[in-house]
Amino acid sequence: MSVFSKLRTAVSDAASAAVGGTINSAKENSKLLGIRSEIATLEADLNVSYSLIGKKFVDFLVSASAESAAGIPDIGVGIILTQIEPKIEKKVALEDELIKIERELGDANLIHEKSLFEKEFQAEKEKLDKAKKLGVLSESEYGARLGKFQRKLDNFEEFRKVDKQLELGIISKDEHAAKMSDLLK
Repeated sequence: MSVFSKLRTAVSDAASAAVGGTINSAKENSKLLGIRSEIATLEADLNVSYSLIGKKFVDFLVSASAESAAGIPDIGVGIILTQIEPKIEKKVALEDELIKIERELGDANLIHEKSLFEKEFQAEKEKLDKAKKLGVLSESEYGARLGKFQRKLDNFEEFRKVDKQLELGIISKDEHAAKMSDLLK
């Protein structure tokens, strides 16, 4: 197989993966936006209900005598609570679905990124093999460089988790650098 055939195959494979991933990602992103929009609508409805509950409670406290306020009898919020209960349940269900979809998207992205990194690893290994055959790299240099790339490949998911922790603000940049360094040892 000629170099141009390999290159054409690699470009074709990459383009197919990108287009397929983009279509799936667009559908999932559209679904995520719909769910987020529905959650925002439910939160707005709940906030109105919460305001009504608070208003009724304040009205009660203002108009109640000291004796009746001590026992705090039913002030008419039962109907409002009955109305918002299904909204709260639906909101929780939608938030659970949102987390599930985000996790699935993350898993799909992880598989795609790992595939790309494996191809990068193979290309780097081929370069190192060639350099070793030409006598440009000693056996120990070859082993050290290949070992570093192998550790990156072996710990790929851990690297992603550490990156995500930094992205979410769970760890600082210094902690991120330390964890990444530990993963390469």
